[in-house]
Amino acid sequence: MVDTNHPDEEYQLPGEEPEGTGSSYSTVVLPKRSMWLRNLLFIITVVLIGFAIYQFAGSFFSSEPIKQQKPIPVVTAPTPVPAATPTPVISSAETVAHAKKLDEISAATQQNKEDIGILKASIVDFKNNLSDIDSRFSDLNFTIQNLTKQVSQLQDQLNAFQKLYEEAHKKKQPKKAVELPKYFIEAIIPGRAWLKLKNDTRITVSQGDFITGYGVVTAINPESGTISTSSGRIIEYSPSDR
Repeated sequence: MVDTNHPDEEYQLPGEEPEGTGSSYSTVVLPKRSMWLRNLLFIITVVLIGFAIYQFAGSFFSSEPIKQQKPIPVVTAPTPVPAATPTPVISSAETVAHAKKLDEISAATQQNKEDIGILKASIVDFKNNLSDIDSRFSDLNFTIQNLTKQVSQLQDQLNAFQKLYEEAHKKKQPKKAVELPKYFIEAIIPGRAWLKLKNDTRITVSQGDFITGYGVVTAINPESGTISTSSGRIIEYSPSDR
C-alpha cells in the first residue's frame, strides 16, 4: 500500500530490510499513526458489513432461527518485531581463559566435595566415639553405684561389729576397786581402842564392834599394839606414831 501523503515512500513490512543499505542491522519502517488508524477502521467496517450481509441472507433463505451467533472477531494490530541484537564475538584467548576458570572452579568444587565427605566421616566417627563413651560412662556409673552399695553394707557391718565389741569390752572390763577406809590406832587399852582416819575422823571401838571396811573387832591387843577384825585386816599404829 502506498502512503498518499508521501507517494514517493514505499511501505515496508516489519522486519523487512530496505534495499541499498549496507548496515548489518534490520530497519523497521512503520506507517504514520493516522494512516494506521484509517486502515484499521476500514478493515473493521468491511468486516461488520460482511457479517450483516451474511446474517440477512441467512435469515431470508432459511426458515430456522439462528440459534447462536458467532462473536465478532477482533482484529489486532501486528506487534513490531524488535531489532536483532548482534552476537558478541569472543576471541580464542578469552575462551581459553574462561575454560581455565571453569576448570579451576570445577576442581575447587570437587575438592570441597571431598573435604565435606571427610568431614562427614569425621562426624560419624565422633558420634560413634561419643556413643562408646556414653556406654562406658553408664557402665562406670553402674559399677560406682554397686561399689557405693557394698561400701554402705560394709560400713553397716563395721558399725554393728564395733557396737558388739564395745559391749563385750564393757562386760569384760573389771570393776574399779572400792577404796576401803584405813584406820590407825591412836590409843589402846585392854578391851578398848581409839582409832582415827587420815582426815582426822576418830572413832572408839571395843571387842565385838563393827568397823566399815574391816568387819567385826575380834581382838584388841595392847601389848602388840594391834586390833584384829573378822575380815582379816589388822589395825595398827600409824608409821609416824611408831
